[in-house]
Amino acid sequence: MRKIFGVLILAMLLSWIPLLAVTETAIASCGSTIHVVQPGENLYRIALKYGVSMAAISQANGITNPNHIYVGQRLIIPTGSACPPPATPPSTTGCPVHVVKAGENLTLIAARYRVSAWAIAQANGIYNTNLLYVGQRLKIPCTPAPQPTPVPVPAASGTWRGEYFRGTTPTGGPVFVKNSTALNFHWGLGAPDSRLSADGFSARWARTYTFKGGLYRLTLTVDDGARIWVDDSLVLDVWKVQSETTYVVDVPISAGRHTFTVEYFDEAGVATVQFTFKWVGKAPVEPQPPAGESDWQALYYANKDLTDPVALSVRQAKIDFNWGAGAPVPGIPADNFSARWSRNTGFAAGTYAFCIRADDGIRLWVDDVLLLDEWRISNGDLTICRDYTLTTGLHAIRVEYFEETGSALVKAWWQKQ
Repeated sequence: MRKIFGVLILAMLLSWIPLLAVTETAIASCGSTIHVVQPGENLYRIALKYGVSMAAISQANGITNPNHIYVGQRLIIPTGSACPPPATPPSTTGCPVHVVKAGENLTLIAARYRVSAWAIAQANGIYNTNLLYVGQRLKIPCTPAPQPTPVPVPAASGTWRGEYFRGTTPTGGPVFVKNSTALNFHWGLGAPDSRLSADGFSARWARTYTFKGGLYRLTLTVDDGARIWVDDSLVLDVWKVQSETTYVVDVPISAGRHTFTVEYFDEAGVATVQFTFKWVGKAPVEPQPPAGESDWQALYYANKDLTDPVALSVRQAKIDFNWGAGAPVPGIPADNFSARWSRNTGFAAGTYAFCIRADDGIRLWVDDVLLLDEWRISNGDLTICRDYTLTTGLHAIRVEYFEETGSALVKAWWQKQ
């Protein structure tokens, strides 16, 4: 009996292979292409590479959480005429079926499909949510198709407008809206509200302030992930599972009214999010190097890892480049390149604001101190400053940069406080 059952299961699985191949061929023939996810890629970078929206790729591949793609995944890129949706195994209810993999638990699975762990447990007759096994087939309750992330509407003056969501991605309609005078939450192992579970939830807060202009220090303490915008500019992105961590970034903000937007998610365990900001001084400008001061010694590499051989060695007056989608210099590719700039500069004693701006990764050393480190693929250009006190005399400055794909931009400068 077992042998017959095994043969039937194998036959069913094999029957899907030609169907998937035919579907992929049909997709390619109607103007789309297939992209295999590489290490370090995310949906934003892939969409940018092909000139399509993240929503279009998500819809074409049935992706409900754009943060959850994996290396080796084959994505349909809808670059041409309308194509049929990708084939998915049938289910008796028309809802997804998930096969449990090693290391997964009910909270992770629920977050992936944007439903509650309790809803999955009810749908599958699970009474002990800690007892799952590898290979177990779970029926996932159907959920509405994900909607584009709404533009947050700030609350009345003096409060943050908070939107709270089930699942670790703040998309679709919120479960409830609640205003707060401050972002200072430490829920521990509990939930923000009885309408949410203690794990696998997210939130978005927005508030408009009137700024006098200058450099503002943003402080975020979070467990698990968060990201912060000033108007439409993403200034801090730590969207990952992590223990309680504090981040401090300095951001120049012009005078006038601007809106902070803070997004947050908790996967499991302790839930904390605390955000404050303060004015720390005038925003640093981007000065020209003083007359007679030496140029930067620039080394360019035809790879993103600063690996020899050096493709080009040249002296440059300043680090202030916006190459867009093009190559920085002849002989260097438009994507997957890196560069290192170094110089010895004379400083008077005092405190200086060192600033970097880049898309993608950048880091800056003063002497042998790694002062600024954003060595990662960015979701757009990012500006960060940090104060550092120097003694009178020469100090060695080094800046390193890499570009993966898409737009390429890099700047570095400093200003005495």
